[in-house]
Amino acid sequence: MEHIVKLIEYLPQFMADRKEMQVITSAEEPEFTLFWAVLKRVINNQFITTCDEQGISKFEKMLKLYPYESDTLEMRIARVLVEWNAQLPYTMRSLKQMLDVLCGAGNYRVKLKNNEYVLEINTFFYDSKMLTQLNKLLLKVLPANLAYDSTNYIVEEAKQDYYLGAAAMSSMHYVLSSDFTGNYELSGSGNLTGSIIQGKKYVLGG
Repeated sequence: MEHIVKLIEYLPQFMADRKEMQVITSAEEPEFTLFWAVLKRVINNQFITTCDEQGISKFEKMLKLYPYESDTLEMRIARVLVEWNAQLPYTMRSLKQMLDVLCGAGNYRVKLKNNEYVLEINTFFYDSKMLTQLNKLLLKVLPANLAYDSTNYIVEEAKQDYYLGAAAMSSMHYVLSSDFTGNYELSGSGNLTGSIIQGKKYVLGG
């Protein structure tokens, strides 16, 4: 959100009431607003999680990382965070913290088979570049005597609209006469697509 600078608010009341001061501060405010935006950008680019494209490129250069053309800013930030926080020796807790950054909390499963010296990791990436980054991380932090078995699942959801057609017809016919000499029975039925049948009977007696 852009920060709008109001210089008139920093002046004493007796000066803020003067017309010439109001005009002067109004003319200078756009420059201070621009300066504030530049300053905020510089501050944000000091931290990996708040970097923009220009800021994250500085960290990538420091870590010798090369982004792909299709990478989003979020993917580049996640890659830098993983590389930046990679420390040796590591524990299972610190490994999960790295995976939280790369995969997202709850978007992976990890299991250590102690007796077999195997680390099982299940992920749910849709981008193959993230799998490459995961393999680089594991090769860097895992001990040499620990193998890993990485499986990636791609879950697809099929969505399709469907439509049901229906038609209804209703008809009633009444004849009114003064010649009734007995009981007459009137019946009618309506059919509604969808296997619904309704029928009514009316008896008119004279």
